[in-house]
Amino acid sequence: MNSVCQRFRDHYATLGALLRSTSRVYQFYYFASLRSFALSELN
Repeated sequence: MNSVCQRFRDHYATLGALLRSTSRVYQFYYFASLRSFALSELN
């Protein structure tokens, strides 16, 4: 029973790390597109 809990914990840890990295990438692209849009609006 304990091994199952350990496996679930490892699975969720890797899942959380993946979600954090992807959200960071999405944030970067979102801000980059927002900045390019603002620059095109100013010109």
